[in-house]
Amino acid sequence: MTFASLQDLAIQNPESAVFQISRLLLNFSASVSILLELPFLNLFVNTLNNLIRSDTADEYVSNLLLLLSKSLFALNRFDDVLTVNKQHLRFSSNSLVKQCVLYQQTITMFKQNKYIEALKTAETALKTCNENEPLQLQIIESIIQIKTHLKEFDEKYTKLLLQKGCSRQIFSAFKAMVDLNINNQLVEQCVLKLETDTELQNITHVLHAKYLLQTNNKQQAQAKINKISQTNDQKILKDIQYIKNGINGQLDERNDYKSFKCKQLAETAIMSQKMNRSVSNTLRQDKSQEKANKVTNQCMILKQQWAQ
Repeated sequence: MTFASLQDLAIQNPESAVFQISRLLLNFSASVSILLELPFLNLFVNTLNNLIRSDTADEYVSNLLLLLSKSLFALNRFDDVLTVNKQHLRFSSNSLVKQCVLYQQTITMFKQNKYIEALKTAETALKTCNENEPLQLQIIESIIQIKTHLKEFDEKYTKLLLQKGCSRQIFSAFKAMVDLNINNQLVEQCVLKLETDTELQNITHVLHAKYLLQTNNKQQAQAKINKISQTNDQKILKDIQYIKNGINGQLDERNDYKSFKCKQLAETAIMSQKMNRSVSNTLRQDKSQEKANKVTNQCMILKQQWAQ
């Protein structure tokens, strides 16, 4: 379907136009090129706005807005994501949807290096999800990452992730302490938990060796390097060589520890993945809320229809 035909359809039958556009969004490979065209984006947003002003069920429009913002985020259209989400927050009456949108706003602002705004949004989101622990932990992880960029250490939230978070979240807290050069017993507690995770074991040893090198414990740093299992990962191998040079006193003086970039589960990549999961998962987490179930069921029905 061409843009011109979609434009005509939007005038004649807005709901049908949104239906056709959302099928393109679900078939992401087909939507990439057309989404980059601003007229297409404006048509979709304006058509959705017309539906918002009508009596259309808010679940239907909410799912379309979530779908649109996810696609825009994947295309690095961050200003457009913020615009769509602001409209969504004004429109939606569903508390779980608002939690998703606020979390997505946090991630988007983080990607734009708007750390102060991202922190305020994350703190607002955290206040709205007292009964949704999985999303709470995701937001807390985001707050720790944001504060790290602001050179701030949050001991309370670090302890909380250590107690209740998954391995990836504990790794985020651990990495934040290493990046901030925090000399704290929480570092060792994180290491003890992460060393049992085979997926994160090597990177934990490398990051811990970096921390020990920063604190001038060269012998212990070498012991950590010796624990690393055989790997072909070039980034880890490069990091190991950097640490060995530091242990042997062969570092270039122009390179301080900040120039040593340990292989990361990149914050923004992690956040992107979490956002994609949270859009659907959050709506299913609190089964006691009838409206959340209704939204989820509506979403599944729509997906089945769009797949046909």
